[in-house]
Amino acid sequence: MFKAVSMALLTGLLAAGTLPAASESPRAMETSGYRTLSGQEEAILDLKAGKLGYRRQGLGSNPKLAALLKRKYNIDVKEYGCLVPPQVDKEGYNAVMVKAISQRFGRNVIEEEDALFSFQSRSSDPLHQKGETDARRDLDAGKLKLFYSSIFPWDNEAKAILKNEHGVTSIAIEWMEDQGFHAYCHGYNSIMEAEIARRFGEKTLSNADTTARTAYRKATAL
Repeated sequence: MFKAVSMALLTGLLAAGTLPAASESPRAMETSGYRTLSGQEEAILDLKAGKLGYRRQGLGSNPKLAALLKRKYNIDVKEYGCLVPPQVDKEGYNAVMVKAISQRFGRNVIEEEDALFSFQSRSSDPLHQKGETDARRDLDAGKLKLFYSSIFPWDNEAKAILKNEHGVTSIAIEWMEDQGFHAYCHGYNSIMEAEIARRFGEKTLSNADTTARTAYRKATAL
């Protein structure tokens, strides 16, 4: 099953001409989407070896959820802090893996278990609940705020866009903060992100990141 899935994906990438040619320079490969493709290739290699995996980082990391996915589905979740190595491409890797996992189990079990785990955490974690309560209080006071961990060099520009265009204040936190504080931030952000999406659109946060990333790449292009 794994081999069939991975070979189909590999065949599709080759047919589309999206895998980088060996003759391309590292810089050329980066500007033509090499980093995304490298993640896809790593995922395909893991699938060919019979492995299922997923990558999480920053506030998305959750050791307990990772252990659950390993125990129930044999999915190896690799956790990165906010200082994720620049060569790591979790988006490309996860895009391929989610397709394979959904085919294997008939649904996206990572998304399903994540939602269930988050619901259970909200029901039992007083710090998560306090974050939600404080976020609602701030909304009542007319404040829009988000906690974030800076990962990419364009993150500050993305936060500036949110501030200038939507009045969202971003508060930077360190990845090394204790897990209790992370639970608080999760609770707080869950309420704020839902309100931001309601007011300005579902893609408000991702659009700010895309705009900042595009500007950064243009500014740093050779």
